[in-house]
Amino acid sequence: MTRIVGIMFASLTLLALGLMIVMSASNTFSSISNGDPFYLFYKQLVFVAVGVVFLFVFAVIPYQIYKKVSIYLLIAGILMLFLTLFVEQEVKGARRSIDLMIFSFQPVEFVKLALFIHLCAMIEKMGDRIKSFEKGIVFILIWLGIVLVILLLQPNFSSIIMLSGLTFLLLFLAGTRLKHLAAMGLSVFVAAGFLGYFFLGHVATRFDRYFNWLFGDGRPHSQIEQAIVALGTGSWQGIGFGGSRQKNLFLSEAHSDFIFAVLGEETGLIGTLVVLSFYLLIFIFGMIIAKNAKDKFGKLLGSMISLTIIFYTFVNVAVTVGIFPTTGFALPLMSYGGSAIVMTCISLGILMNIGFSAYKEAPIQENVLNEGAK
Repeated sequence: MTRIVGIMFASLTLLALGLMIVMSASNTFSSISNGDPFYLFYKQLVFVAVGVVFLFVFAVIPYQIYKKVSIYLLIAGILMLFLTLFVEQEVKGARRSIDLMIFSFQPVEFVKLALFIHLCAMIEKMGDRIKSFEKGIVFILIWLGIVLVILLLQPNFSSIIMLSGLTFLLLFLAGTRLKHLAAMGLSVFVAAGFLGYFFLGHVATRFDRYFNWLFGDGRPHSQIEQAIVALGTGSWQGIGFGGSRQKNLFLSEAHSDFIFAVLGEETGLIGTLVVLSFYLLIFIFGMIIAKNAKDKFGKLLGSMISLTIIFYTFVNVAVTVGIFPTTGFALPLMSYGGSAIVMTCISLGILMNIGFSAYKEAPIQENVLNEGAK
């Protein structure tokens, strides 16, 4: 029960801190674009409220239910993802959202969870067949391939890399042979690199500029450059909540993709380390919950939810400090955006339910053992 409470506490704390930083990071942009400094903050407040409700709702829904409907969830997600290809308005050269009048929804956030729910259900059903490429792995790759093709058409190169990597990690946890993983990983890496560099102009530009900065005499992407300035300004203790100067349109996406930079500027290294410790807490407790799950589906799904959150956190922070080129990934639970907030809360609710199920099972098993001893 301690782990479940720990995940709930860390999640709610990150949501609250995210609200505070979004309010600070978005006020200049909101004032100029909407005439109200709290416009985006009010929207984020609604997203967080909905997310918290879903967090508790999905925490009490038995997670085994998703096994029965996993294929329908994934098909629904794929159809929504496919619909984005027909969206007329592009954002930064990509079509990734569906406009629902009140807000825009990014289907990839739903597909992330639906894909892993279905793959975990498939792997449990396959049993030892997952060690065979022809009888097991190929069916996993078919579903992954359908999703990746649509993401390529959007295009969404970053999500292609992330979902591929996480799927291979799932196969590793499921007991797939290392030679199969190595061959698949190399094939996807080469194919994605070729397609991304030679057919997606923005990807090639980002990598050219990134490597020229690392190994040449070029400058980093302007967003990364301004993010590093923000982090440097924050130093150890930060300059105080609401005091960020980079949010005043020097750093674009300050309230979303680069919110970690504003966090560092206002709370310093100490504040960022505290925030990262909450993500680490969710990951550790999540993996323990997955380890103690009562079935293979729960073990795999709990692991993937925990790994997904910590991976997206790591990549977002790595981009902010200049280790990785820009990707467009949000910082889970903190960045502005309804789709990511709500789906992350749903994922955490499912993770908590996996923990609840194991907790309820433990006393029963203990009583059976005690009666047997008598």
